Amino acid sequence: MDNNSTLNSSIHITQSSDAFYETGLDDEFATDDVAEMTQIWINERNSPEILPYRRRLVEDLTELIEHQGMVAMEGLSENVDMRFRSMLYQTEMERIKFLIRNYLRTRLYKIEKYTTYLLNRPDVRERLSDKEYEYAQRSVFEQMPFDFHNFIVPNLKTVFPGNAKSYAELLEKHYSKSFLNTLPQSQQDVNEKINTLSSVSVPDEYSAVIVRGKEEQGMFELESRRQYEIRLSPESIYMVRYSDIKLLLDEGQVELI
Repeated sequence: MDNNSTLNSSIHITQSSDAFYETGLDDEFATDDVAEMTQIWINERNSPEILPYRRRLVEDLTELIEHQGMVAMEGLSENVDMRFRSMLYQTEMERIKFLIRNYLRTRLYKIEKYTTYLLNRPDVRERLSDKEYEYAQRSVFEQMPFDFHNFIVPNLKTVFPGNAKSYAELLEKHYSKSFLNTLPQSQQDVNEKINTLSSVSVPDEYSAVIVRGKEEQGMFELESRRQYEIRLSPESIYMVRYSDIKLLLDEGQVELI
């Protein structure tokens, strides 16, 4: 899906959600949560690296879906007007489920793609939820060679349950005994620095992203292009390097589109 279709989908979700919550049967913050979740999803889709997991937001919307599910079921036994509202509730619940589901799928895609990078960077690993971290650990074994995965891993899981670091250390020993010792000394280190290891997938922080300010913030100088400034405001849209606006995105001052 391209950026335009993603943006159109997000606008449709947000607008229909506004109508959904005008019934007054939900908390006032619900509409804001849906709009925020929509933008968080867009940010995640367009960011080259995995962003911090928004646990509270996902939990709030999940609770909202469960509550609305009960309201919708109760409405089915009422008059025609309530049955119609129940149908609207069910439709909107599906839209919110779609939003959450695709947000999580986007994150899982990045976890699968950058598994080694994520597990070797504690600062990046902290962005994952507990379940995502467990998923990343499992992904390590799925990427292992056949002999290691089928004959060695089962024993490792018994001896070192839940310890990905121990798995990695034993994997390195296995590789070393199998074939690394036959390579030149300079090429034998499995744990070579992540940023210089060509065989490990690393997020491209120099890739281009489209960004705008969330509010009027004045001029901002780009790190990669000294003496070149952009105006951060909701009305100004720029294509820049992700590395230039990474901190602004983390601080919530800008959003990707």
